[in-house]
Formats: sequence, structure tokens, C-alpha cells
Amino acid sequence: MVPRQLRPIKVGRERIRFVTKLAAGRTAVDVRNLESGAVRVSTPEATAVDLGALPRRFGGFNMIAAALTELAPRLRPRSC
Repeated sequence: MVPRQLRPIKVGRERIRFVTKLAAGRTAVDVRNLESGAVRVSTPEATAVDLGALPRRFGGFNMIAAALTELAPRLRPRSC
């Protein structure tokens, strides 16, 4: 999710289409350090919420269910 519209990009044979979200800057993120520098990645919980909010944009409920199955081991619900 990005705060403003970006053009799609191609990486090898894959095409990445960005989805806009006005509040993208307030999304919970983890910082990952790579050889080329630090990168911000949304937390598994934020990703799950974003997927559920726009099911058609992300390929429908079957695709979201598959993604959530992969994310499930990393989800950490906030304790009440």
C-alpha cells in the first residue's frame, strides 16, 4: 500500500501493481535491514487488515485466504 498512485513496475516476468491507501503512513511497520539499506514492511497484522478491506483488489477471498494461511504463524493478536 502506498499513499499516492504509482505506476506498475515489472520485475522479471512479474508485474507489481501498487494499491493506494491515504493513511499508508500510519500503518504499523517492521524495519528490515538489507545489504542495500533499511526497508519498511507492514506488519503481518496490518497486512491481514488491508487484505480483508479490499478483497476484490487482491484477487478475491480465495487468494486472501491463501495469503492469510501463510501469515497466520506470524500474527500476534494484541492482548486485552
